[in-house]
Amino acid sequence: MEMMAVIAIIGVILAIALPAYSSWRERTAVRSAADALMAHLKQARHLAIAENRSVTIDFTPPPPPKRPVYWFDKGRGQPYRNKRIVLPRGVTLATRLTGGKLTFTSRGTAANACVTLASATHARWVEVNGIGRAYFAPKKPKGCP
Repeated sequence: MEMMAVIAIIGVILAIALPAYSSWRERTAVRSAADALMAHLKQARHLAIAENRSVTIDFTPPPPPKRPVYWFDKGRGQPYRNKRIVLPRGVTLATRLTGGKLTFTSRGTAANACVTLASATHARWVEVNGIGRAYFAPKKPKGCP
């Protein structure tokens, strides 16, 4: 009888903990992907200024079944070495950029842009303003996918 009570208690605890764990895992994956994207946006801007040339981040989605990816382009479709970034499983990336590319000029400026990173239940938005500064939006910006 005691064994049945212990098994029942463990079952109740698991029934409560599993959804919370799953939600935490998705939220953490989206947050880490957004933090990495923010760091890469800042790095691309710094590269553009330091090298006195335009640097493009290409958000064009790869053909299925590959996972979402983005990469740095140093011009004419030539990626920087080791600058291909793959998103975690379950995280999608959406943006409304012409051609799916965001370009930082040699002065560090860029077109206004918004990138959405999302999982099934959580989302985060990263915005880039006209002077090339990247920041997290507290809520979904107007016109952001």
